[in-house]
Parts: sequence; C-alpha cells; structure tokens
Amino acid sequence: MTPKICLIVSAMLLFFRVSVGAQTSDAKRALEIPDEVRLCAEKRPSLALDESINPFYIAGDFDGDGNLDVMINGNDFGTEVSVGRYDALNGLMLKGDGKGNFSPQSILQSGIYIPGDGKALVKLQGGPGKYMLAASQNNGPLKIFELKRKVHTVKLGAADMYAIIRYKDGETSKQEFYYGESFLSQSGRFLSMDNTMESVKITDTNGHTRDIPLK
Repeated sequence: MTPKICLIVSAMLLFFRVSVGAQTSDAKRALEIPDEVRLCAEKRPSLALDESINPFYIAGDFDGDGNLDVMINGNDFGTEVSVGRYDALNGLMLKGDGKGNFSPQSILQSGIYIPGDGKALVKLQGGPGKYMLAASQNNGPLKIFELKRKVHTVKLGAADMYAIIRYKDGETSKQEFYYGESFLSQSGRFLSMDNTMESVKITDTNGHTRDIPLK
C-alpha cells in the first residue's frame, strides 16, 4: 500500500518548537538513507528522497507505539548554479510499523518544520522526562523541538556499545550506540524506554552486561 500524507489534522502534534538559536556556519556532508527508508520513498516518487535532500536523520520511537520511526533534516543549498538548490524538504517524520515499512507524516501530525539548508540533527535530554531534537541549518537558526509526551531515559556510560531490548509482544531488537552524528555533531548518550518494553540489557565494549530496571 502506498504511504499517504494526511492533510487533515487527525492527531496532536508529537513535537513542539521550544527555541531558536544562532545561525550556523557553512558545512556540507551527505549520509546514506537506510534501505527501508529508501524503499518507502520509491513507493511514492513525489518524495524523491534520493534526488532532493542531503539527509541527516535520527531513529527513535517518537509516537510511543513501540516501533522505530525516522526523523529527517535535509535540503542542500550548495549545489551548482545550473542545477539549482534542493529546497523542497521542510523536515520529515517517517512513521514505522515495525515491519520495515515507513509512512511520511505531515507537518501538522509531527510538529516538525525545518525548511532551511539542513546540516545536522541530534537528540538531547532536557529536564526529567524531556526528549528533545536539535536541528541546525546553514546560515539559519538552530531549531529545538521537544517531544510532548514524557519519556523515561537511562544515561549511557562512555563504553556502552549496544542494548538488547525485549518487548511485551515477544519481539526483540538491538540498539547500537555511536559517537558522532550528522555534521560535527553528537547526540546525547541516553536510552529512551517506555511501557512497551519488558527488559533491557546493555553491553559495553569490554563485554560486560547489566540489566536496566524498568519503571
């Protein structure tokens, strides 16, 4: 089934913008889009992800349904004059169904609006229960978005490498933790947890494991 973009407000915004910072300097770097996201785009040629954006993305369960979603900051204004700049993207959330399929969400559904020359996208931990995204734009403002629902987070150690997550529906996933994300950027080192999880076990680079208590 071809993903559809809903133009009618059918749900509350997942994120709301909390602040705008200073302009960022010129930078350029392209990252690959995961295969499952590219497949979703090919089903809807009008998105033209391979042709129109210079993507930076964060994966996470943004709507609390237990499935990974993808948030994208893109565009590229540094193209050749004869080509014209790639400026069709206003930021994008792809909602995952847990089976490798992703559906694009409208700005009204996600609350994400990043119209500029995107250069980075990272996740941050605010106060207790606050999950935030920071999106930078070349020669444009830094945008900070906060997830409207509260989340339980666990701080990661410097050597933590990945987590094995078991869900109440019997599914299991592996979430790896990296250093470096987007252009010259680094996401906060924390793991978000919710009531769809049954157990979480974290392994570090020395092979040591520890169980994380769920609230």
